[in-house]
Amino acid sequence: MKPLPMKLPEILLWIGLLAPCAAIAAWRNVCPETEICTLVPSQVNMNPSAAVHPQSIPPTPFANGASVSLGRHWAYDPLRPLSLYNAPATANALLVTKESARIPSWNAAARLSAHFERNNGSVLIVDAEGARVVQGDGTPLATTSFWTSFDDVFLMRVLMPPVRVGNALYAIKSPHKATFKSVDEGLTWTSLAAENVTPHQWLFPNPFGPGLWTLDTWFAPGLQDAGATSAFGTEAYSAYRLFETTDDGASWHQVDNRTSLDNLAVGLEYIAFDPRVAAAGRGTVYGASRKGVLVSQDRGISWSILYPTSTPVNTVAVAYDADTTLLLAATQEGIIASRDAGAHWEPFARGLYNIPQHVYFVNGLLLAGDEAGWFICDDLRCGGNASFAPNREQRGEVNVVEFYHQVLDHYFITSDTAEASGIDAGAAGPGWVRTGYRFTAWTPLGNPIAKDVCRFYGSVSPGPNSHFFSASASECEMLHRLQKATPATERRWNFEAVVFQAEAPQPAGLCRSSTRPVYRAYNDGFARGTDSNHRFVTDRTQIEQLLAQGWKDEGVAFCVQGD
Repeated sequence: MKPLPMKLPEILLWIGLLAPCAAIAAWRNVCPETEICTLVPSQVNMNPSAAVHPQSIPPTPFANGASVSLGRHWAYDPLRPLSLYNAPATANALLVTKESARIPSWNAAARLSAHFERNNGSVLIVDAEGARVVQGDGTPLATTSFWTSFDDVFLMRVLMPPVRVGNALYAIKSPHKATFKSVDEGLTWTSLAAENVTPHQWLFPNPFGPGLWTLDTWFAPGLQDAGATSAFGTEAYSAYRLFETTDDGASWHQVDNRTSLDNLAVGLEYIAFDPRVAAAGRGTVYGASRKGVLVSQDRGISWSILYPTSTPVNTVAVAYDADTTLLLAATQEGIIASRDAGAHWEPFARGLYNIPQHVYFVNGLLLAGDEAGWFICDDLRCGGNASFAPNREQRGEVNVVEFYHQVLDHYFITSDTAEASGIDAGAAGPGWVRTGYRFTAWTPLGNPIAKDVCRFYGSVSPGPNSHFFSASASECEMLHRLQKATPATERRWNFEAVVFQAEAPQPAGLCRSSTRPVYRAYNDGFARGTDSNHRFVTDRTQIEQLLAQGWKDEGVAFCVQGD
């Protein structure tokens, strides 16, 4: 592919919106193209007819990057329709750095797991069953079970990932309130059980001293909150409160004073803090809640709403580099960020979907997870709104139609019916006509094994005055990096949005039997000194005609529904 033309044609017509000028970077999917890297459906293997609410296991520091846990689909049945409950996922562990993402060789030994790299190159894996130390090739070295009863086997609830405090690793398990500790990088573990706390899913190092924090389920009779239910009925309010231990989990005491959270009728869903500030002894802690972003200025004792949101906040994070500090909040509709400690907020989800999000800052990496996968942003300038995704009941197939402009000798495709109608009506200028060629792809999140098709546009000036589409994560990443490294005054491709989904070709450019290939041809505009343009069509004879005119064959771009 030669994405940057040297010269523009005389007639400058364009389609679509330019990328926002303020958005310097965009989130990019880090899932290898042959794998599914979604969040864990919280009700998988329990009630397939229930609504899916993805949950997230926070990324774990790993070498110079982070390890993220992937959704494991327990029993794929190729005869059943594809869904979040029925997808041929094989990968359960993804190792991410700023430069790459890979499935480790010991992936098969992991399930919904946290991973630590040990000093000798071996790996510690912690999941619902316990802790295992394996060599780099997956050979087991040590195993510790966290199960103590049949209830453990049935519930399989261990709180992940572990956290590091000094030279110790800690993991905490419910419902039996056991805290596990290892001082030899996971080879052996000791445990203590406390009867006065029922931990939630998160474990944190105490920001302001020795010990651990966790979030504990607490019921407050008489308080009501829209959307909150509990086993105690509508007159009881279920909340997560902040607890602390200073004796490795033998005992816990409550940090927050209850009054402030009771008055807000909220609980803590997640917490975050700036370790640089905490190390200086200051007590600012941020919290996620159903009503917005919370803040505590007294080390977690009392809380107030820093920024109210219309939808619940799933996680909060504090991200920083040498020049910038960001407070981020992952909501049900995308990610927002503040550059001034919560006084002003802006969208921060360009390249993601406006669906429930989770955001983390781990080992210097800015990571986001949602139902579509795991994403990374290279710097702290990922401004812009999230891309649209249909409601769950509206997801499925989508028609992609083709247009042609004879004077420009350009082809263009779109899955947006409003955009297509606008082109028909002349909104993109005269001369664009439908070719009659079309194919059926999927809406965003309409097929769990499909990949995002990203859309890029150059510019009227300096160009390129053309659009480009790709379902290749590596190709989209390359163009994202090129955009970031190229000034707006020079020719470059600008990310617009994820427009539809298609399946990635199998090795050798083959498509699954129920799908068909979309071929890509390139007009060789770079060598010709004209605008680059690509055609995407399922009819191979159309590609052959273009090749006879000097176009370049770029093989199978992606696979779509077999009509």
